[in-house]
Amino acid sequence: MAGCCLVVLPVSCREGDRVVEIRETRQVDTAVKTADPGMTSAQRFGFQPAPTRAPSESAAPPLVWAVPDGWGDGLPNPMRAGSFIVAGSPETECYVAVLSGDGGGVAANVNRWRRQMGAESLSPEEIGSLPTITVLGQPCPVVELSGVFTPMSGPSRADWCLLGVVCSLPDETVFVKMTGPEDVVRGQRARFVSFCESLAPVPGE
Repeated sequence: MAGCCLVVLPVSCREGDRVVEIRETRQVDTAVKTADPGMTSAQRFGFQPAPTRAPSESAAPPLVWAVPDGWGDGLPNPMRAGSFIVAGSPETECYVAVLSGDGGGVAANVNRWRRQMGAESLSPEEIGSLPTITVLGQPCPVVELSGVFTPMSGPSRADWCLLGVVCSLPDETVFVKMTGPEDVVRGQRARFVSFCESLAPVPGE
């Protein structure tokens, strides 16, 4: 399994009239976390212990990504490939998770995030009309909601914002999700999109 490395990647994006330069990439050698059919959402994303299961023989191709300026490492979580917090706002976090298979499906995950923000579920047709960005070569819907956020554990948070992307691949599903105070998350939207678009398999893998 490949080791972790840091390299400099001259990637930038424009945020309003200001250019945001992305200076760091991260190679991740985390294997795919398999979502057993009986697992709850809290278990799938590491908030509760997962049921005991036999080790999986499959592993996801390692990913690399460009870490935006102003993002630091978040607390490690065995169900996440990466976790980040925004400088000056430790409540604002972004994480990457990789699950084998369809991870429950794009529609189910989009609507799960919507319910966390107190929004109604969308039909498949409505989900198909959401704005998309390209992640790992796939057009992926972008979930963007503001309101009262109810996490899988802990108290509800008012004036919160959620940005989320579900990327469905042939053998696994990649999730990127950012939550935090609305003003902070809105200000990080360009960095979030650039981060999602920077995800790539390790060259040569």
